[in-house]
Amino acid sequence: MQVVNLSLVTKLRVAFLAVPFLLILTITIYSGLNLAANENQLKAATAIQVSRSVMEKVDRNFYERFGDVQAYAANQLAIEMASTDSVSPQSQKFINTMTAYYVLYDLMLVVNREGKVIAANTQDKAGNSLATDVLLGKDFSTEAWYVACMSAEGPKGGAWYSDFQVNPHVAAIHRSNGWGMAFAAPIKNDSGQTVGVWYNFASWKEVTQGIRQEALQALQASEAGSEILLVNQQGKIIDASDERVVLNQSLVLDSLSHQLATTALLPDFLQGKEYASGTFASTGAYTYAGKHWQCVTVIPKASLSLAYFFTKELLFIDITFLLIAWFASKLISGNIVSRVYQLRDIISKLSKGDIRNVDLAMTGNDELTQMATAVSSLADGLKRTSAFADEVGKGNFNAVFTPLSEADTLGNALLKMNNNLKIAAEEDRKRSWASEGQAKFAEILRSTTDLSLLAEKIMSGLVKYLQANQGGLFIVQEKDGQLPELELLACYAYNRKKFVEKTIPIGEGLLGQAYLEKDTLLLTEIPAGYLQITSGLGEANPTCLLIVPLKVQDKVEGVLELASFNKFEAYEIAFVEKLAESIASTIAAVKTTARTQKLLQESQQQAEELRSQEEEMRQNMEELVATQEEMKRKEAEYASLLTPDVSTHLFA
Repeated sequence: MQVVNLSLVTKLRVAFLAVPFLLILTITIYSGLNLAANENQLKAATAIQVSRSVMEKVDRNFYERFGDVQAYAANQLAIEMASTDSVSPQSQKFINTMTAYYVLYDLMLVVNREGKVIAANTQDKAGNSLATDVLLGKDFSTEAWYVACMSAEGPKGGAWYSDFQVNPHVAAIHRSNGWGMAFAAPIKNDSGQTVGVWYNFASWKEVTQGIRQEALQALQASEAGSEILLVNQQGKIIDASDERVVLNQSLVLDSLSHQLATTALLPDFLQGKEYASGTFASTGAYTYAGKHWQCVTVIPKASLSLAYFFTKELLFIDITFLLIAWFASKLISGNIVSRVYQLRDIISKLSKGDIRNVDLAMTGNDELTQMATAVSSLADGLKRTSAFADEVGKGNFNAVFTPLSEADTLGNALLKMNNNLKIAAEEDRKRSWASEGQAKFAEILRSTTDLSLLAEKIMSGLVKYLQANQGGLFIVQEKDGQLPELELLACYAYNRKKFVEKTIPIGEGLLGQAYLEKDTLLLTEIPAGYLQITSGLGEANPTCLLIVPLKVQDKVEGVLELASFNKFEAYEIAFVEKLAESIASTIAAVKTTARTQKLLQESQQQAEELRSQEEEMRQNMEELVATQEEMKRKEAEYASLLTPDVSTHLFA
């Protein structure tokens, strides 16, 4: 039977059992591995503790050697030898006695202030003679220990000590590998003057190897195959069970974790096994500062076995856990399935777009209840989204809507669509507003040719249309023999006409500036005292001032000034600028018509005067002719009275 064909109840019960089974298996594996890991962690902790113990013992041992050389140098016999450059039998006996008593030293030397050996131990710790006479008179003035001890400030802490080294003189005298540590201290007389140096060379076997070997034996009693090594500051091995690796192999250490950087860096004789390791660095002891050595302890790790995975405690827990899981699966699966079926029915309705009567009455605070709450929220959100979409469809772009979340793709898309439609509607409103305004003022501009009446209509309509508070229209007046001026032709404020006589010379103030620059000025910070708007509530400065030149074909016919408590929008400014061109054209046309009518009237008046003069001249001519005729008649009468014959002859 395929798993996909099983009922939900069966699947849940199988899941309830499968999960505990896998959990038990996981816990068993984890516990086994954890037990092995804990044992290895214990081994690592043991390794660190062993390393600490060895390093602290070595530091304390070197501290004692640090004090020995200073005590020897302060001995009166040492001062006498260095001061007199001679060795008495008593002094030689003192040196040999110290060598025998302190069995750690292979070589003791006394050098004078010139750095030459004046005394040395002639016996070893067992009392056997040593051929140290070859060192007498040898010059050590260039050695670091001599230079440090003879310096004015002296060695730090009162004595000088070396790192682990191979001393060729010790190797030759004792026929050994010459391994050890050198210690030196200045010999000072009663006046505090340095007169020589006491030099000790401690045997490596006595001062270090013995401590390491003792700790290793104790460790190997419980942890076979373990190893303890000492490394110097450069990482070179300076002590190990296999002396062949000394100064021939190195280790890389992690001082933070106190572990080896990798077990692959262990010496060859330790390769092939997994080790837990621990390190501890030298911290010195008291006045001995230490030499930055580290002790490394490695312990073979525990290998995995079935005993780690099948303990009695784990078996008991596994069986108990399976029984509890079986009973829990029967109790819980029924409750879960019933609510899952309820969710299935509601989600099926939502998948068909039906958001009516979506009601999931579930109690509790588990995931299914949270799912039911989420489905109910989804249905409510879809209802609100649908209502919002209806409002947008009706043209209500100010409807309030909050998306279900930042990830609500549909809700955010609707908001974006609403914003786009709102922007488009606002652009349409602005275009309609501008178109209606242009039509309205076109009718005003055609309504009259009386410039004063036209200006009053323009200002009255414009202040109201822009919902401004105050405005004025200035036109250019050119008088014979005078500079042109801007003359206030009409103004309007608070729904009543306000007649003011005002003229502004060209170039003065904001109006004169706009005239000269032939460009629009928009001010949101009005100069103090420039203009005030008066209402029934008092007087106040406007917050926005718009000055637009009335320009046509690059000639300014006047200036339009508008003041408002509200800022003029860009589309309103564009409307006023376009209207200003129409007003300028109309003003120019009216001026042209007025000049034409004036010229026509003057022409008619001159013609009438000519006609009157011509009639007067005609009357004068008629009177002159009548006078001439009357004179001729009287002349004839006079002639006939005087001489009738003569007169008859004259007028024949």
